[in-house]
Parts: sequence; structure tokens; C-alpha cells
Amino acid sequence: MTEQKIERINYNGKEYFIKDLTDEMKQEMNLLLSIQTELDRLGRLVKTQQRAQEKTTSVLNNLIEEADIKEAPPVTTVADTQLEKAHDMIDEANESTS
Repeated sequence: MTEQKIERINYNGKEYFIKDLTDEMKQEMNLLLSIQTELDRLGRLVKTQQRAQEKTTSVLNNLIEEADIKEAPPVTTVADTQLEKAHDMIDEANESTS
């Protein structure tokens, strides 16, 4: 089997001969390739976690539905009711003192 040697590199839509690049440029190219490889890996990890999250959410929704758990009333409803009672009491007090 013959070893294939890479002589060119494509960067920003342009091709360059590797032999023309300085050592610093080659280091930066290698760093850029490492960064891209890591971003690809992280992208796959995010997709895996999103799918796991979706599955877990679905399971939890099914469990809540199967157990027939009812949603708690909004807190503002309780506060509004209490506020209305307080206003009624104030109105009654004002009427009795008039």
C-alpha cells in the first residue's frame, strides 16, 4: 500500500501548498482543525442530550397523565381572591362607620 502525501490545504475557499506555509501557520492550521473536530464532537453531544431530554420529558408527561395529577391553580388566583376579600372587608367597615 502506498502512502498518500497531502500537498495542499484548502483554507477559506483557497488552496495553498503546505510546503509554502510557515511553521507558525501550520500550527495555527492544526489548532483550527482541532477546534473544528472538538466543535463537531460537542455538537453530537448536544444532540444526544437534547434527545435524552425530549425522551425524559415525554416519560414524565405520560406518568403525570397516567396518575391523573391535576395542575395546581395559579398563585395569582389565590392572591386575587384574598385581595377581593380584603377589599370587601374594608368596604363593609367603611359602610358601618358611615
